[in-house]
Amino acid sequence: MAKVKKLIRNRWQTPDGTILESKHRHDFVSHEDANGEYYFIDGGTDYIRMTKNKQPMIDLCEYEEVEEPEDEIKF
Repeated sequence: MAKVKKLIRNRWQTPDGTILESKHRHDFVSHEDANGEYYFIDGGTDYIRMTKNKQPMIDLCEYEEVEEPEDEIKF
């Protein structure tokens, strides 16, 4: 058994303090920030897809450690 981190909350904060949270696969969430930049996240707890901006977002994601058999670990 190997311990792996599993994403349980895909949540980010933009520079103006707006919280973006994607709750399920293909849940695209976007925001035009006070700094004029456009931010988005996507993927829920299945994957993280997001914009890369001059002013980055703050990572508020939550994870839990789970044990998975070695032969089921996906890279």
